[in-house]
Amino acid sequence: LLKGQNDFFGCMVLTPDICFKDNGSGYILGMKDKGFIAARMFPKTFMHSMSDYATGKLLKILEENHIPLMLWHTQVSFDEMDRICSDYPDLIVILEGHDRKYLYHARDYTALLLKHKNFYIETHNIVLFREYETLADICGCDNLLYGSYFPYITPHFSMHQIVAAEITEKQKKDIFYENSKRVFPILKEVTK
Repeated sequence: LLKGQNDFFGCMVLTPDICFKDNGSGYILGMKDKGFIAARMFPKTFMHSMSDYATGKLLKILEENHIPLMLWHTQVSFDEMDRICSDYPDLIVILEGHDRKYLYHARDYTALLLKHKNFYIETHNIVLFREYETLADICGCDNLLYGSYFPYITPHFSMHQIVAAEITEKQKKDIFYENSKRVFPILKEVTK
């Protein structure tokens, strides 16, 4: 599906066994060469630990090759995200929303935004009243990445929350696009 595409990218799903026989870099770099620009891990679904003994090699490969890691808060605890951000400071960790809102976890992810420059939030699930204004005031908008959750819901809702927020036009532009260009450098080339 990705072959020959220059504006459509993949996200690989990784499990610890990728590194059992070799160090895993061949698989990950091969996927990167085929147009995969990020990775996901689902430790509860695929029944593995996120501890270093299980995923350390994978996380190091992602960090060394500037491949962001996207995680669901229902799969990986905020404590574990904190550890990963600390242990792998050049690995971008993105809290990715899905069908389970993270509105009950605002204290956790705001604290992580303040603590780690490599921690990001995908935005479609930011739904608390005036949350964009609050985040802009407390930690800025540099680590917010627009996400729509399309095709499961219309993008109008997620876009409206940002457009209507009382934040600067620059912050809105950063959320919608500029921050993503920093996280996914390939996007700079696509838009030339």
